[in-house]
Amino acid sequence: MDRAARISVRFLLVWALEALSLVVMTRIVPGIGWLTRDAWSAFANALTAALILALVNTLVRPLLLRLKLPITWLTSNGSTLVVNVLLLILIGRLLPLLAIENLTAAFLGGLVLSIVNGVLTGFVNIGRDDSFFQNLVERIAKRQRMTGASEPGRGIIMLEIDGLSCRRLQAAVAGGLMPTVREMLRTTHAVSSYDCGLPSQTSSSQAGILYGDNFDIPAFRWYDKERGKLLVSNNFDDAAEINTRYARGQGLLRGGSSINNLLAGDAEKSVLTLSTLNTANEQEHSRRAQDLMVFWLNPYLFTRSLVLSVGEVLLELGQALRQRLRDVQPRINRLERGYPIMRALTNVFLRDISTYLVALDVVRGVPAIYTTYLSYDEVAHHAGPDTADALNTLRSLDRQIRRIRNVIAAKAPRAYDLFVLSDHGQSAGATFRQRYGQSLAEFMAAHTASPASVAEAPGQMIGMSYAAALVAELQSAEQVVAGRVRRRVMRGSRRALQQRIKNELPAAMAAPVVVCASGNLANVYFNLHTGKVSLSEINTAQPHLVDELVMQAGIGLVIVYNDESTPLVLGKEGARDLVTGIVTGVDPLQPYTRPDLRAQQLRRVAQFPHAGDLIIISTLYPNEQVAAFEELVGSHGGLGGEQTTAFLVHPADMHMPETTNSTEVFAVLNARRGQLDEREASI
Repeated sequence: MDRAARISVRFLLVWALEALSLVVMTRIVPGIGWLTRDAWSAFANALTAALILALVNTLVRPLLLRLKLPITWLTSNGSTLVVNVLLLILIGRLLPLLAIENLTAAFLGGLVLSIVNGVLTGFVNIGRDDSFFQNLVERIAKRQRMTGASEPGRGIIMLEIDGLSCRRLQAAVAGGLMPTVREMLRTTHAVSSYDCGLPSQTSSSQAGILYGDNFDIPAFRWYDKERGKLLVSNNFDDAAEINTRYARGQGLLRGGSSINNLLAGDAEKSVLTLSTLNTANEQEHSRRAQDLMVFWLNPYLFTRSLVLSVGEVLLELGQALRQRLRDVQPRINRLERGYPIMRALTNVFLRDISTYLVALDVVRGVPAIYTTYLSYDEVAHHAGPDTADALNTLRSLDRQIRRIRNVIAAKAPRAYDLFVLSDHGQSAGATFRQRYGQSLAEFMAAHTASPASVAEAPGQMIGMSYAAALVAELQSAEQVVAGRVRRRVMRGSRRALQQRIKNELPAAMAAPVVVCASGNLANVYFNLHTGKVSLSEINTAQPHLVDELVMQAGIGLVIVYNDESTPLVLGKEGARDLVTGIVTGVDPLQPYTRPDLRAQQLRRVAQFPHAGDLIIISTLYPNEQVAAFEELVGSHGGLGGEQTTAFLVHPADMHMPETTNSTEVFAVLNARRGQLDEREASI
């Protein structure tokens, strides 16, 4: 009876909202009006028309899902609009309810009706976890069996908040921005800080978390002199190459799902994961397509996400204008490269899709699920990691955590441990260019024989990569649902993302000196020969360059190699041998917290085969600010500030050891997976 009562109340609410949407439509769309001037008669007409719309939408969408028709991304996304336009025409022609002047009016009416209805129903949570439509989706989703679901024991769900440091998480919880996480910490969970190591960026950290290995990832972008190839972590092909290094079938996500990540962790199914976009077989493409299709066919989620995306663009424009009017410093151009659109994609569409897909996999009983939420990291890069603009994104992420907890509690067929974590933090500060009037590459060029001798590896917003991944997945889904997988569609969809990088590669490879910046860390390569180039060789080729770098005010340390390939840290008043630990003069690592730990981390990176011939890290300024070598006022990749301080929210009965690298997190999470006990799920 309770279920029948809930369904009845929900139906009445949907009916009322449909009627309200029709009233709004007739008020703002020219050429559509009620066939009566009496208010009560008009209201009765609205209720009648709304009943027809509600019933048809309720019947049409489940039919589309059950039949798995060969529809395209456009028609699946526009199905509400198509159905509403046809129904408006039908109501106007056959029933004495609406007067519709022409087809244009019907189209505009259907568009407005879809938007208004989507907004109203979305914001009152119609169509969510316990609705008829959602239950139907879940029943269909369960038909897509995953072999890992039969694995015994507890499952693990990991929700990554990209770029959020432990201190900022705690501040957000204390400030009321994350009530769900606060409740978790008061009842079932604890939070532990962990050091992600170097480089403090996503490809290295996710490799460590998901595989327990991140050897020879010296930065987000680096140069392979042996192959004459620039590798960029968010390039689809390069991400696949990185993933292949570590994928041995023992990753954290074996038998599980990777959703909206950079690396796949040996997942049985990967959706919106950069490293597997071009490597999946037909069965994998089919799995992805069916999951994405149920999101686009949901009569509430897509329209709501679309409207919220428009709001996110306006929010970004307003926040950028406010920073400019208040002359907030440091500040960068937040309109460059279409960032407001990119923010809407990452902060709304990718966020909502990720949560939806996690919920579906929870219903399936998938043993391990990992997803990345990009919102905070994207805004923090452009606005600053401590700004209200960045921290307020955590409100919506907390709601995603709450929704997933609710799904686990109500619908999970197995016990789950829920983890919330970050891969690294961020550090604030004006950029190197803002402080000194030129980029690091320009400074180096000014101290070489020829300015043309130095080339800088191009950068690319990671959010743009995930947006391109969404396009690629949707284009591939069209082909799968239609019965054909065309790999040339995948190749074409990623050209827009990779074209700029490819265009710049020849210049970078031809230059005597290549600078690869990742936050306030830079790897510099000298094309004198393959392998490490020693300090004496650099001094012969480019006299005084290293001395000028060491003494530049914005550079905190420079790592070089002696003739025995031993890495040395050079500072303005001293040096440290990273192998013996011997310090001459003032230790260059003294300004950075825990200098002995930093020496250990720097030594490891310096001994990577593809680390730079020079490794440069910016000065650490007051208030732990850094100077990014990219044009970002929130950055990560190197040392200084909170960029190496990540967090793990975990069940309170679990011990989190002290770490020096993200690779140590793998063992902690992997040990939790599949435990056979009778405890209640830690959600």
